[in-house]
Amino acid sequence: MNRSRILNRPLRPEWLDISLRLARASSDGRAGRELLNVALRDAPLAEEARKKTVEAIHPVWLNPPSETANLIRWGIEHSGQATDLRPLHLVALIATYPFFGDVCAAVGRSLRLENSVTNADLRNRLHGRLGDREVVDVAARKCIQTLRAFDVLTGQARSGESTQGDQLLLPESFAAWAVHALILSRNTDAIDGTEAESAPEFFFFLRLSTGNVAGYPYLDRFAISPSRAAYAITV
Repeated sequence: MNRSRILNRPLRPEWLDISLRLARASSDGRAGRELLNVALRDAPLAEEARKKTVEAIHPVWLNPPSETANLIRWGIEHSGQATDLRPLHLVALIATYPFFGDVCAAVGRSLRLENSVTNADLRNRLHGRLGDREVVDVAARKCIQTLRAFDVLTGQARSGESTQGDQLLLPESFAAWAVHALILSRNTDAIDGTEAESAPEFFFFLRLSTGNVAGYPYLDRFAISPSRAAYAITV
């Protein structure tokens, strides 16, 4: 996983909806990028901002990096099962952009402790992990704007504080898919099912149950005890 891949553009769910529809229609990622660029011409974006936004969206559904290719392909093929596409987009973003996963984890931890997250607290948490760099601060703000656009965080446009917004329902059939994304984002070999269910990265889920991974081909399940299991990506 390319840990240096940083999401530095604010994204809206309707833009990712378009990207997913294009991915359903064709597996030609290059053509999809051009069509996405055309589709976003009516978005409130200047030309250069639109180009950068298309570049940010492109690897999520249309041209995923090799390490996420299986996960994204499965998500596209089964996306018709979801009535709300926001949880699918957020999971795909976590898998594609580890930095976005880091931001979600920091937000989730702050919400558990304080019931809110401030930009200053988010910076402190990210600096401890990624270093005190301006690029980290700018990208973190863009991720917060994205999470607000998805309505999973609430806060005034210029406010430095956010609180919990919508908690989304992920179809049960996508639980193993979400665990796969979490393993990729954390760049780990395996994860305990209980840890995955309580992962701060998934603060925007109402719940996540890993009890049933049947039908998902890219995870192996290993029993730790009669009541606990761990999961690893299949080779």
